[in-house]
Amino acid sequence: MSIRRKVFMVLAFEFLWIKELVWFEIILRQTAKNLPHKVVKDSEGLTLFISANESELSKFSDKLCINLPSSLFIKGFRVYEASMPNDKSDKDVHLECDLPALTPLQELNFKQNGQICKNEFGVLSKISVLDQKICEDNFNLLLGQCAKKIKDGEVVKFKSSSSEFEVEILHSFDKFDFIMPTNSKALLNIFAFNEREITALASFEKPMLRLKTNALFKQKHPQIQTTANVKLPQDFFIFALCDKLYSDKINFIGVRNLGKNSILKFCLFDKESLVYDSSSKEELESDYFELNLNKNSADGIFLVRKNDKIPLLFIPNFISFDEIFKEIKGLDGGERLLENFAKTYVLPSENLNLNANFYSLFCMSAKVLNFSPNLKQAGERLLLNAFNFGANRGVLIDCKVKDGVFDVAKFIRSTMSFMLAGAQEGNISYGVVSSLAGFLANFILEKADEFDIKTVKFSGDLFKEEAVLKTFKREFEPNFKLDFSSLGIKISL
Repeated sequence: MSIRRKVFMVLAFEFLWIKELVWFEIILRQTAKNLPHKVVKDSEGLTLFISANESELSKFSDKLCINLPSSLFIKGFRVYEASMPNDKSDKDVHLECDLPALTPLQELNFKQNGQICKNEFGVLSKISVLDQKICEDNFNLLLGQCAKKIKDGEVVKFKSSSSEFEVEILHSFDKFDFIMPTNSKALLNIFAFNEREITALASFEKPMLRLKTNALFKQKHPQIQTTANVKLPQDFFIFALCDKLYSDKINFIGVRNLGKNSILKFCLFDKESLVYDSSSKEELESDYFELNLNKNSADGIFLVRKNDKIPLLFIPNFISFDEIFKEIKGLDGGERLLENFAKTYVLPSENLNLNANFYSLFCMSAKVLNFSPNLKQAGERLLLNAFNFGANRGVLIDCKVKDGVFDVAKFIRSTMSFMLAGAQEGNISYGVVSSLAGFLANFILEKADEFDIKTVKFSGDLFKEEAVLKTFKREFEPNFKLDFSSLGIKISL
């Protein structure tokens, strides 16, 4: 009689990360807790070594695939046969993490048998609703009450230590900060998306992503805007609530971010992506140019040398539209343009209290073009139009500099001329962004040749607008090395 011996081996599961992830290590260790294992990590990543027989390793691999969520910050993975390391630093490791994040383990247990369980970090939920903090004892009761209120058309408010938001059945796009599908399958009812986008949305980090509506939805609802911010549930209670609503044929809820708390945003480029992260503070060691473009503070176009910031371009700050129109009137053909424009459109006349930045220029231009009676809403509509525009080029808006100061009057006059000539709103909106990006790229290129500097740093919250970031990236990339470290973290997705 032959005896089959169990052959033990060591497999190494190596993960390369963009930044250290404590939660990731906790889930790995939890999954491996019943097998001999060690974890070795450094700044580049983490490797889990598992010692077991072939059958146990196969079961562990299957379990790991189920339990381990995908992450935007994991850039590589491989499995190989190895030896168990002698590193003793892995003994008595105590990791702390109290993230209220939804994990695959919670999803699986809830969907298979309705089980309410904490995640691997010992957290069920950190949300309070209907004046009660959610716990295992009141989970199902509050779940039923919230679902009923939402189905009845009521607004339900949720709070946590770091956020405050309210939800209701989705009835429009523009009344909410983002849209949440009650099941990822429902996304197809409204949106067009690719594999990269759904992978990002479903990742552990659950970022917010701007998606375009699909052709069928546009055809059925031509009056609704063609893009919206989308985010999947990140909290277990919200996930369970969405699951219950989906079973009741409610596919989407609208969410208002009442506290305006920071929500992780994500921008897809052609071959890479950017995760917006305001905590990113990496400093460049060499000289560079900086484009600091903002919504709520003054812009700066700088040459940065040995930590000195030298301004290269200034944006004027007008006190009224009348002041702008007076300058336009003094330009060649300006008086006639204003007369013709006033025959069709309302010329605004209010005083202005704006920051000296290009976002203010967008708002002023859009208000003159009658995009909205409200100045800020006009600017936001221009940015939305630019995002939705399907071509790579819009109309070419006149961008000029006089004595180191950007010529706002010529810029706005140019947008008015295109409007009178019959150019479409989307074409002009994209032209405003792309013309400015092209102008600044050429402006900096002239300085780059003079100072022999080829690095440009993008900073400021205006770059959180995808239309701005993608357009500027396209215009600058052929001639410069671009740095996004002030905006966030580049990833390979």
